Amino acid sequence: MKAIRKQLGNPVLAIVILFIIRLISATYRYRTRGLDKVMTRLEKGEKILICQWHQQFFPAIARYGRWFNRFKPGLMISRSEDGRIIANVAERVGWHTVRGSSTRGGSEAMAEMIAHIRRTGLGGHILDGPTGPIGIVKPGAIRIAQQSEALLLPVLLIAEKRWQAESWDRFVIPKPFSTVILSFEEPLNPPDMDADPESFEVVRKTLEERMRPELY
Repeated sequence: MKAIRKQLGNPVLAIVILFIIRLISATYRYRTRGLDKVMTRLEKGEKILICQWHQQFFPAIARYGRWFNRFKPGLMISRSEDGRIIANVAERVGWHTVRGSSTRGGSEAMAEMIAHIRRTGLGGHILDGPTGPIGIVKPGAIRIAQQSEALLLPVLLIAEKRWQAESWDRFVIPKPFSTVILSFEEPLNPPDMDADPESFEVVRKTLEERMRPELY
């Protein structure tokens, strides 16, 4: 990736990556479960934080832009060089990106994400990103939902025909012309603003337990 970045530059590489995403995604037979309920909640003014695993965002990122663009969804992305490219791609399909992670700029980014969701009603979060461990819900998502009073919405990818990378997250790319299902599950309420650590952990663990069985 570093060598390619050096040759092309981040903006050009983002355009190339987005072209590949759109090219492959155009062949998918998309199916959704529960999307209508999500749209109803958003139109009623409810706040939502979309929650996904790192391995499963490839077939969703551009599609979310199509569905949710009018709500100006926010997405927190790391300040790494790879994160810069991903942010460039995300912005081109309608996401408002906030740069930061647990190791770099996390507090500032979290505050900006909370403020953005309060304004627009919608955000997204990669639960185990940017570097894992796989299948572990980090507390940041729960904190963002708590402070913005947003529902935690698990979204699961179902792709029976797929490739998987030999990476920490076993990154999933559904094969061309395959059926891709994005399942919007029942949302969880965030912890109360004055929740004690035990109550906070119950919500974090519940979200993790509901989503881990669908990891590939």
